[in-house]
Amino acid sequence: MELGHVVTAIAAESKKSDKMAMLGCALDELPQFKDYLKLAFDPYLTFGVSEATLKRRYESGEMDSWTPEMVQFFYDLGAGKYTPTEAGKVIRDMMPMLTSQLQVVTINMLNKTPRIGISGDTLLKGYPGLKLWEPFSLPLAYPRDGKHDVFPCIIQPKIDGLRCKVKDLTA
Repeated sequence: MELGHVVTAIAAESKKSDKMAMLGCALDELPQFKDYLKLAFDPYLTFGVSEATLKRRYESGEMDSWTPEMVQFFYDLGAGKYTPTEAGKVIRDMMPMLTSQLQVVTINMLNKTPRIGISGDTLLKGYPGLKLWEPFSLPLAYPRDGKHDVFPCIIQPKIDGLRCKVKDLTA
């Protein structure tokens, strides 16, 4: 059982119960699948790889599973240990080794669009013991006039509808 094949098969299945059963089998039989799910769904991991790198067409290779070094690269990339230029070079070198099926899976993972027909919430509910990441919900933003605020309180500006995780306040 290979990663590219498994992800493609789960995406092709239409019944949610069958998808969840296939996920369970993949988790039991393919250790790399858990890494794939964490990398693809974890909202705390982002990659920042350029669109040009991800939209490029690559020759197909023979590998239908990532090597441990590739998995480590993805985690390091998510941790910000690579510049975009360095990451692009590693990805351009890596892609020709992968089958076309695994290239699509990898690009979708880097884009945070796993396209397997199951949301991260469904995954966490279906496999609560998996602990891939800590779920969180974002508070809704709404206009404030300040007249009814009870202090002390926490107020956070909403900028362009986005929220982020700050790693270094000194930069």
